[in-house]
Amino acid sequence: MGRDAEDLAIQVAGQMFIALCRASGKSVEDQLVERQQLDAVTRVGYLDDKRRNSGTALVVKLANDGTHVWSRAYPVIFPGATSGFMALCENGDVALAGTLSGALDFDGSMLTSPLDEFTAWVARVSSSGEVVWAKTFNGPIEMAGAAIACGPQGVIVFAANIAGPADFGGGVLEPSTTMRGAMVVAALDSDGSHLFSRVFEASALVTDLALQPTLEVSLVGSFGSSMDLGGGPVDAVSDDAFFARFEDPNTLLWAGHAGDPLAGTRATGVAVSSSDEMLVTGRLGGPYDFGQGPIGGYHQLFLLKLGPDGAPIASAAFGGPSETDETRVLLDGAGHVVLLGAFEGSLDFGQGSLSVPEYKRAIYLAKKCSF
Repeated sequence: MGRDAEDLAIQVAGQMFIALCRASGKSVEDQLVERQQLDAVTRVGYLDDKRRNSGTALVVKLANDGTHVWSRAYPVIFPGATSGFMALCENGDVALAGTLSGALDFDGSMLTSPLDEFTAWVARVSSSGEVVWAKTFNGPIEMAGAAIACGPQGVIVFAANIAGPADFGGGVLEPSTTMRGAMVVAALDSDGSHLFSRVFEASALVTDLALQPTLEVSLVGSFGSSMDLGGGPVDAVSDDAFFARFEDPNTLLWAGHAGDPLAGTRATGVAVSSSDEMLVTGRLGGPYDFGQGPIGGYHQLFLLKLGPDGAPIASAAFGGPSETDETRVLLDGAGHVVLLGAFEGSLDFGQGSLSVPEYKRAIYLAKKCSF
């Protein structure tokens, strides 16, 4: 995948892998990497045509042998900032969400943002590719992380940031006077109706979330000043990674953070095991001790396992002079840890170095049978 592929997220349901990227100037076929190793792939892309100041939001589904199943294209009109993220629902539907500045046409359902402003959009597409519903929200809302998940009965939970008063359907939420880009967690039912939304006193970016059958929400992301998720204010060391679990939107079970004073630490992916352990992946700012001794170095990829109470159980780092970006983590049907993301330079998971030419970017896929 070239450098113009900016974002990557993955989810898993059974043996189906969902991959998402925002792309420019590349065909979907050119961007598929190691697709023969995946059981099924659905891809969402944003294909930008700067000559017409327009673009296309593209959803493509491929079978387990890589053959085309269906594809849908949704025109984007005068996009200033468009991104897309996705999650797979129990019945095979796909939940899509992102940020829009301009207009986006979902099979006749025209989604628009205020003039010269941006807002968030959410849509549900059936397993056969038909649009079930699509909607936007009121207010300056941005989805900068791949934080969306589907739960029981088709519930969709997502995280976003608001830069002013915003309404997700349950009434206006306002960030405090001292916070800009406050974090919001919201949920919609299978018909797109509002279930809950809550604003936090945190100028934090949620990059991924995992949803349990009980609707417990596990979040990871980053913050650069202070945040309060319900357990009291916490100050960042630098640009810190955070990880948290909520029993419901108003009940924080636990939260933690990690940071290096010399460089930023990012958490970009989260998954929850059948034994209720949280797996977190991201990028270190430098050597760090999560509780089992120092690991890693500058900009190395890390993998962290936390117990149901948030206590660290295990941690590992993967080396190489590389830049890793937006790594996601999932568990396959056998409980093995799968990591997938983008990197530049070289990366070593212990089976030999992976490398790409200078100024190029590639996708990596790695599985750990035990951790």
